[in-house]
Amino acid sequence: EYCECGWLERALEPVRRARAHHQALHSKYGDLFACFLEARVVLAQGRLEEARALLDGAAATIHEAYGPRSDLAANCAAHLAEVRFEQGEVGEAIELLEWALPHMERSDGWFEVYASAFRAAIQATLATQPDRVGEVIERMRATARRRHLVQLGLLADVHEVECSIHAGRISEALARATASGLAALAAAMREEFPVY
Repeated sequence: EYCECGWLERALEPVRRARAHHQALHSKYGDLFACFLEARVVLAQGRLEEARALLDGAAATIHEAYGPRSDLAANCAAHLAEVRFEQGEVGEAIELLEWALPHMERSDGWFEVYASAFRAAIQATLATQPDRVGEVIERMRATARRRHLVQLGLLADVHEVECSIHAGRISEALARATASGLAALAAAMREEFPVY
């Protein structure tokens, strides 16, 4: 909740407490999920090297305990791809997503990990093959429908608006935002979370 509301410093303490709890219980699986959350908070703070170190450590643990192509490895690769992209390593991000995203589409996931994976995929596609970004957004929508993730569908709408802005098609971006109801969602967000 703290992370979603933008209170990133407050978010770290409960996440680190959760990690300590799982470590005390020798719950590798629980610790890894808490590690993903910690990396997400640290990435949102702009501390890219720290996020990368957390996720590289998690990836090593996952490879040893669950295998290099496990569901958990794919989820970790999605978060790593987002960090790699933010660090300007577009090729590495694409390489991670080439196997991780299809694996996640076939197996299991949750909103945050799909959001990270598709965000990285959309940004990498914009940087390398902008004419194919619509295909990635449609894959995102298909995953949202198949997994019954309403939030992911809304995020696909947001990315579509962003891509229109990126391409300089401002009137199209406004029309898409209006058709998707994003203005009403933004107004509700402003009321619910004044920090925004």
